[in-house]
Amino acid sequence: MVTCPECGSEDLELIETLGGTARRIRCSACGHVWVRGQLSKTPREVPSDGDEKPLMVFIDDDEGYMRWVRRHVGYVVNCERRPSPGYLVLHTTDCFHVTTETARMGRAPWTSGDYIKVCSRDRAELNRWAKEEVGGELSYCPHCM
Repeated sequence: MVTCPECGSEDLELIETLGGTARRIRCSACGHVWVRGQLSKTPREVPSDGDEKPLMVFIDDDEGYMRWVRRHVGYVVNCERRPSPGYLVLHTTDCFHVTTETARMGRAPWTSGDYIKVCSRDRAELNRWAKEEVGGELSYCPHCM
C-alpha cells in the first residue's frame, strides 16, 4: 500500500500520469504532492537542444510558460514584475494557483501585468536565485507545498 511520505496517510489521489511509471500523487489529508515512479526519457521531457537552462524566467510569454509547466516536474516562483524580497511564492508545476484559468479569474495573463514566473526543475536553484538575485527567501504555497 502506498502512503504519504509526509503524514503516512493512505488517502491519496492520482493527479497526473507523467510517462514511464511516474505518477504525480497528492495526499488528501495533508496536501503534499510528490512524484512516484520513473520518468521515461521521451522527447516531451528532454529539451530538443539537450541543454536546458537551470532557471527559466518568463516575462510576457504565457505560451512559453504554460509549455514549460506542462513538460516539467519542478517548481514555479510567482513574483512581481520587478522581483522583491517581500513576494516570492514557490509552487509546484501542478499547483492550480499557477496553471489553471480558474485561478486567474479574469486577471492579467500569467507572465505580464504585475507578475512574472521564474521556473526550475531544481528547488535549490530557485532558493539560490531568491537569495542572491533578489535578496529574499521563498515563501511556500499552502496548497501545494
